[in-house]
Amino acid sequence: MPWAPSVLVWRLYWFLHREAEEERGSVASEYGFLLALIALAIVAAAVLFGVAVSNLFDQGRSGIP
Repeated sequence: MPWAPSVLVWRLYWFLHREAEEERGSVASEYGFLLALIALAIVAAAVLFGVAVSNLFDQGRSGIP
């Protein structure tokens, strides 16, 4: 069968290409999830920093007679 190697090569190429597409999609979703967690951490840090600065100004204001 002279056509068998080319068919096998084509099937291997198709299988690897399909796997690469699925992997690309999962990697993109993982990066999206990681980006969302980083954004959440930044927002939480900004809120905590804002509360700390607000408390600092409140203490300074109450110390002025």
